[in-house]
Amino acid sequence: MAAKGANRLVPAFQPGMRRYDGKTALRLMQYVGPDEDELARFERAQLIWEGLYARFAGPKASDLARVVSGFGARLITDAPPLDTGAFFAAFAGAGAGLRSYRSLPVSAVGSGEEAAFRLDQTQFDGDLSKLLTPSRPAAAAGTPVRVQILNGNGQPEIGLSIAKLLVPAGFRIADTGNASNFGFRRTQIVAYSDADLPAARRIRALLGVGSIEIGRTQQSIVDVTIVVGSDFVPSGQ
Repeated sequence: MAAKGANRLVPAFQPGMRRYDGKTALRLMQYVGPDEDELARFERAQLIWEGLYARFAGPKASDLARVVSGFGARLITDAPPLDTGAFFAAFAGAGAGLRSYRSLPVSAVGSGEEAAFRLDQTQFDGDLSKLLTPSRPAAAAGTPVRVQILNGNGQPEIGLSIAKLLVPAGFRIADTGNASNFGFRRTQIVAYSDADLPAARRIRALLGVGSIEIGRTQQSIVDVTIVVGSDFVPSGQ
């Protein structure tokens, strides 16, 4: 409900199941009623996320990844667009039965119109560690391996297909682009030090193809480069 003059409330949104465009859905997510605080928005936000994930469920998850990554620099995050797209696609592809929601541990700061909430960082760190421990890859316990993906076969959005396999396994996509040409028949996985060879082998196992090489030129922004050849076939094709 929303205030409409003295002692009068009118519906801000009509009850029941509704189909909203992005702009209206964002309004619903941000809305705070007269007798609500910011935490009351959580339930509405959950409904919107579940509606979005249901729209791109199962094999359609890659479409969500494509939509999200397509926003590019407009995304409010320091993560690369491909990583962000793969992140949301992972939730959509998992299915409703594997998704759950939790409120952040917070404490109120201030009162009245100036009321806000402060994150309890200690409790948050502890809760996050417990949640991630069962699924954390052994090789990702420290700094994530930085991966460069180069399109060497000319297939559109091939980098997104690679990212969908690597990001859930703990890798970070640091750079994407085209290879020197599109004539690569076999995928090449280039590690730039002996220490990165285990990561290169994990990548080969995830992709199902690729020859591992040691790069002669040291890189400062990536640990492993993947030149995708025509031997790599995305799942579903």
